[in-house]
Amino acid sequence: GADAVDEFERIHAEQPGFLGTLGVDLGQGKQIDINLWETEDQANSALPTIGPVVARTLSPLMAAPSELIGTGQINKGAVAFQQF
Repeated sequence: GADAVDEFERIHAEQPGFLGTLGVDLGQGKQIDINLWETEDQANSALPTIGPVVARTLSPLMAAPSELIGTGQINKGAVAFQQF
């Protein structure tokens, strides 16, 4: 599955306005990812490209379908990305 995840991440990162993903391990095999975009329009414009890539690369690896919880503006906190 590592190649599929790498492919998804590469294509995701190529989308205009994509800033990165904040991933949190919730334990018990659950994770929440917060994708950050410059604008909501750029995020929506990427969906026709990203949707099929998710279906092909990530969906077969998931125990349950991905679920969109919500969208909105960042209203507090600093945004920083660091790879471990």
